[in-house]
Amino acid sequence: MYIKREIQPHLEKMLGQFPVLSLTGPRQSGKTTLLLNAFTSYKYYNLERVDYRQLIMEDPLGFLKSNGPGIIFDEAQNLPELFSYIQVVSDESGAAGQYVLSGSQSFLMNQHISQSLAGRV
Repeated sequence: MYIKREIQPHLEKMLGQFPVLSLTGPRQSGKTTLLLNAFTSYKYYNLERVDYRQLIMEDPLGFLKSNGPGIIFDEAQNLPELFSYIQVVSDESGAAGQYVLSGSQSFLMNQHISQSLAGRV
């Protein structure tokens, strides 16, 4: 059974205002369940999976353009190189709500987001 979280309306509002939404927190805290229930029309890629990381990095721009907008990248800290490509694609579109990045609280992820996606997340 899914319990609607109090933060869900805020996430929906932020995704309506920014091209990218980032949700971080400790492992096993319900981030994935929350996002999958809040954004049911979004495609989901768990970047713990090596095959997904390889597929995306073969042609990151092509992947983003052919599969997006409307993608949740879970465990995004496993592919920080993707953030620069998300910046390019989200800037070209200019639309809100293009991508959701989720992952465990990580200095590395926050550092890459602040460098690559400043003002977009």
